[in-house]
Amino acid sequence: MKSITLEEARKQRYGAWSGNPNGCPYNPGHCVMEVHPSCGWIPAQCRRRNGHGPDGLYCKQHAKQVVAKFATSETKTNAEVE
Repeated sequence: MKSITLEEARKQRYGAWSGNPNGCPYNPGHCVMEVHPSCGWIPAQCRRRNGHGPDGLYCKQHAKQVVAKFATSETKTNAEVE
């Protein structure tokens, strides 16, 4: 999991499959994270409102995950440099 920039979010497509090869475009009012629904196999954009995390692109729940993952990878990178 990595932090997504606003430019990457605008290009992102969700739920591409053979019946809908282009998928669905990014909805700027929702969290940018791709999630798997409990009753299906086609991933979709998280439906929670954004406004948290890097660039305000994440919902509160996914922002915590991204920030925690980013902090852990930064710590590993700093340890490798030293």
